Amino acid sequence: AAVVLEVPWVFVTLVDDRRSFWVSAVGVDLGPDAGSYGEQAVEDSFCQYVVAADAGVVIDDARLDPRSADNSSIESRGFVAWAGFPLRSADGFVVGTFCAVDRQARTWTAEDQTLLHALASAATSHLQLRAALVAANESATALATELQRREEVVTRATLLAQLAQQLSASSGVESVAAVITTTGREVLSAAFANI
Repeated sequence: AAVVLEVPWVFVTLVDDRRSFWVSAVGVDLGPDAGSYGEQAVEDSFCQYVVAADAGVVIDDARLDPRSADNSSIESRGFVAWAGFPLRSADGFVVGTFCAVDRQARTWTAEDQTLLHALASAATSHLQLRAALVAANESATALATELQRREEVVTRATLLAQLAQQLSASSGVESVAAVITTTGREVLSAAFANI
């Protein structure tokens, strides 16, 4: 996007009620740690306009646009022209933006906007697929845990049934005592080892 649009900055952001996180960026150093994210207060971010509009926002000159004229990023970062499109969660909420920023005023063409919208759609798909993968992995882990628990229950029930069968075949107190002393201890110990 930065090369095609000839802009110094491109961001993929995620937003919450307080911050805008740059999860991917061109034109800024996110730090030496690959896991570090740039961030800024949401009220200093142009992403707030996309969230408020629930749609793409195109600003040719942020200094003149009433939505953004007082935005601190104009002075602090040199952001002048800004165009961004929403990233959406699977349930349709705006959770961030794919945006391009220029240091000078410009008219964003229909082609520019089409490109940014397409890239935002691709980023949205990626975001939703990653969220679905996390949910699927959590479900698989929960299912594996439940299957293991059920397997332990079946094992215990089988061992207890074996003990009951041996006890029912016993006649007399001495025979029952012998089963409990030998097989019973082994079976009960194995049956309830993880309790």
